[in-house]
Amino acid sequence: SVGESANVEQKWLLQTVRPSDGLVHATNDKLFMGFPLVQRIAFSLAAALQAPTVSTIMTLAFDQDFRLHGVGIPNPSFARYELKAPAGFRFPSTCLSAAEIAKVAKLFDKCSGVAQLANLVSQRPSMIKGTRDDLQVQLVVDVAAQTPTPNLWTLE
Repeated sequence: SVGESANVEQKWLLQTVRPSDGLVHATNDKLFMGFPLVQRIAFSLAAALQAPTVSTIMTLAFDQDFRLHGVGIPNPSFARYELKAPAGFRFPSTCLSAAEIAKVAKLFDKCSGVAQLANLVSQRPSMIKGTRDDLQVQLVVDVAAQTPTPNLWTLE
C-alpha cells in the first residue's frame, strides 16, 4: 500500500559486497530513483500461552488508517500481509486458528505458514481499515524454545 509520502522523491543505494572481505565492489552511488516501498503498520501481539515449545493462539491486532489501494488499482481484489517472527518461532502451514476460521466476517481468508513467516491473504481488502480494536486475527504459532535476542517481529 502507498502512504501519504508517495510523492516524496526517494533515492536508493544499491551495493554489492564481496563475501571474502566484506568490501563494497560495486555501487550505484545512490543514483537509482526509487519509491516508498511500504507504509509503517503499528501492531501488537498477545499470546494465550508463553511456555517454551508450546503451540499457542496469538492475537495479531493492527492499525490501518486508510483503505488499501494500488497504483492504477483503486479497488484491489486481494491484500497480502506478511508477519515475520524471530528465529525459533514457527507457523504451521495453515496458521489461522479454528476460532478465526469459524468467523463469518473475517479479515483474512487464508494464512499460510512457512517456518517463521505467516502470509495472511484477504479477498476483501476494503474491510481492512480501522484500529487495533477492530482489526484482529487469531493465529496458531509454535513458541520458540528460548526467547530470541532480539525478540523482533515485523508486519508488512
